[in-house]
Amino acid sequence: GDMTREIPNEMYHITAASFEVPVNRARIEYIVPTDKPFQTQCYRSDCEYTTKTVEDYTSYSWNLKDIVKMEYEEAVKDNLDSYTWFMYSTMKDWSEVVKWYLRKTYRRLESNYEVMDAVQNVVQDGMTDEEKVTAIYNYLTKEITYSFVSFLNSNYIPKKPGETLSGEVGDCKDVASLMIAMLREVGIDAWYVLVRSGNFTEQTPLPTIAAFNHVIVGYQLSDGEMRYLDLTTDYFPHYVLPESDARAWALLVKEGETQVFRLPDQTISEDRSRFDISIKGKINPDRSLDMEVDYAGSGVLGGTLRESLNRVTTVDDRKRFLTEYFAEGVFDHLLLNEFSFKNLEDITEPLNGNLSLKAYNHVERVSDFFIIQIPILKGVTTRPALFAEKRYNNLDLAQLFELTPAYQQIELAVPTAFRLMELPKDINIDNQFGRYALRFEQTNSGLRITREMVWKTRLIDFSDYDAFKAFYLEVLDGDRMKLGVERR
Repeated sequence: GDMTREIPNEMYHITAASFEVPVNRARIEYIVPTDKPFQTQCYRSDCEYTTKTVEDYTSYSWNLKDIVKMEYEEAVKDNLDSYTWFMYSTMKDWSEVVKWYLRKTYRRLESNYEVMDAVQNVVQDGMTDEEKVTAIYNYLTKEITYSFVSFLNSNYIPKKPGETLSGEVGDCKDVASLMIAMLREVGIDAWYVLVRSGNFTEQTPLPTIAAFNHVIVGYQLSDGEMRYLDLTTDYFPHYVLPESDARAWALLVKEGETQVFRLPDQTISEDRSRFDISIKGKINPDRSLDMEVDYAGSGVLGGTLRESLNRVTTVDDRKRFLTEYFAEGVFDHLLLNEFSFKNLEDITEPLNGNLSLKAYNHVERVSDFFIIQIPILKGVTTRPALFAEKRYNNLDLAQLFELTPAYQQIELAVPTAFRLMELPKDINIDNQFGRYALRFEQTNSGLRITREMVWKTRLIDFSDYDAFKAFYLEVLDGDRMKLGVERR
């Protein structure tokens, strides 16, 4: 907890007070110089403390009873919040951390000939500021290899932009420095943003340099809106942050900044990310199902799919990935015959693709009638984590579902020898967790099914678990709906 090596005379500490077994009694005590500010934060416990001053020091103590044991559960985002914990800091706000990193990066953003030359080659006359950002971002994600090195390495100090450019490799703080330098070279205001990427806490942290493990870029155009760029990804468009940054705690390294904030969640944002699927399905006399699928993934989803597809390069591996990704939990015997992509290399545009699929034995026979599973792709499936009676930790939905706003239309052709026994009723659900709609329309050839799934949050507080579970079960029932048909 000692920050004096980096920020003189400042202290920070966090301690866990729970374990794998219940704790009958516990005592936590911090002794701090009396003239130092003392901020405290706690979780799963009463934060009231007692104080005692002796000469130049003040003791802050907590006497705890009956601390429940921690529970290991699936889909936990912030591991720290599995514990009862206490945190303190002697800094009144985050301004000292801002000043600390401004000192660390003093004169690290200065351009040189190489940087100016790169800007001239990438930015063309007549480009808007937005186009300049896109061009520089796309250039760096292609030309500079990201090398993972802990933010704490190199004493937190990035390489100079020219070194990263000439070496064509850099860690998060190096590529952020290069992006900031190039943006400033074309007159766009840009700054470092310190980020805590994963495994921290949902609670607002107290000031400390230990809160951060990542660096990205914040910039402003003429409208004054703060936008963000993460240069450690090769496949995501400039207008979204990757999944790992969603709702992460962040600090803008700019003179006058005093508070941390949440980065935007652009995975669930309908104006940043979208998943469109169009299916033309045909039931065959042998009870198999043929499907022609067109899909488009933009924003975070497009980047995620590009990244996955570029990691598997053989036809067989890509077939295996696409089959598992799209058809999880829906089809027992599925064959992917053909697939194609558009914009696999162009990270700015949506990723488009086509799949030719065949599902064998898709129509079940029950006595004198038949049952057809609605062929929803990337639907909500059964998750063991959501069948527990109660929840101890907050629930991270991103570990269970695809959270991108999804819109799907299915044109299902049924052989003329059969008729639909009953047109299902439409389903419309809209609450604090999400918006779900499943609509049915009879057509000359069979049935048109329209599905909409928009998540409104990625993190479910454990106190809301029962209400969320009820919502999940309604959506699960909709996505697992079956149609009854009989011979004419």
